[in-house]
Amino acid sequence: MVEERERPGPVAPGRWLCYYDGNCGFCRGIVRILSGLDVFGRVTWIPFQSLEAPPPSLSWEDLQAAVYLERGQGRFYRGFYAFRMLSAGIIPLAPLLPLLWLPGVRFLGEAVYARIARNRCHLLGASLPGTSPETSEDQAERDG
Repeated sequence: MVEERERPGPVAPGRWLCYYDGNCGFCRGIVRILSGLDVFGRVTWIPFQSLEAPPPSLSWEDLQAAVYLERGQGRFYRGFYAFRMLSAGIIPLAPLLPLLWLPGVRFLGEAVYARIARNRCHLLGASLPGTSPETSEDQAERDG
């Protein structure tokens, strides 16, 4: 059973919250990689299943459908746009920025993200339904 917790308080300046599907092995693998690249620890990774309620202006269905990045002041970035923003905040991903902001790339990025999101349960590392998500604390304890 996933331990429920409240959403963290207001996002501190320079800190971001990323809500992802903690029951998806593919998603957890991507978070593990991105977390390792986040050398300054800017992002707090939150499996949405660990929340008592969805963040303001989002629903459980929104969170089930895509990753969301919150940069503060109620600003959320969904799917491809979340990854594009993460590329601006995670230094090793910065070389991707010029490519991700080219005219027209957003259409391709949205399509690729939507296809991956729809099929994530069939991708390598996908978990069976009901598998408990790994939280940031679990990862820190394991790495610790």
